[in-house]
Amino acid sequence: MQQAIIDFIEDRIKAIASTLRKTNGEYAQAVKIRKELHEKIDPIITSEKQLTLDKCDFADFQEFLQQEYIIAAIEQSAFYKQGYLDCVDLLKRLGVL
Repeated sequence: MQQAIIDFIEDRIKAIASTLRKTNGEYAQAVKIRKELHEKIDPIITSEKQLTLDKCDFADFQEFLQQEYIIAAIEQSAFYKQGYLDCVDLLKRLGVL
């Protein structure tokens, strides 16, 4: 039962993210930029050496975190809305509403 709930939630999250990429230009752009920046900063993150950043790397990290913030803010709103709709649907199915 617990795994079914986890699977349901994971599927919902994937579906919401997919829908946002198709319907929300700001979200789609932020995801695109984040992916490009992640490719640039990944070698720095995975390095086992002492981390030192030049100005360009620092700017990439700042921009990456900015895009993460935008994505999270948009997702949070969409997750809340979908959770509300799912809750109402479930309560209707149970005959509570």
